[in-house]
Amino acid sequence: MGLEEAMASGTPIISTLTGSIPEVLGDAAMLIPPGDFAMLADNVIKLMEDRLLREELCRKGRERAERMYDADRVSGEFARVLKEI
Repeated sequence: MGLEEAMASGTPIISTLTGSIPEVLGDAAMLIPPGDFAMLADNVIKLMEDRLLREELCRKGRERAERMYDADRVSGEFARVLKEI
């Protein structure tokens, strides 16, 4: 499952601070440095134990996916770019 699909499905996400991942996820995920396995473990435990945090990340992810990847918005942006070409 890709990050966008995970957000849209309301799955809480823990991912790494690499490439465009922080830009894609924004504040809708827990982001950790690559290779920081202790922080990964801590965040997994935190998500398992904190229902409110899980719900907040799920809500933020769904909202972000709807806002950023809405079919009408994306197709409108695509049409705009094509007109510029």
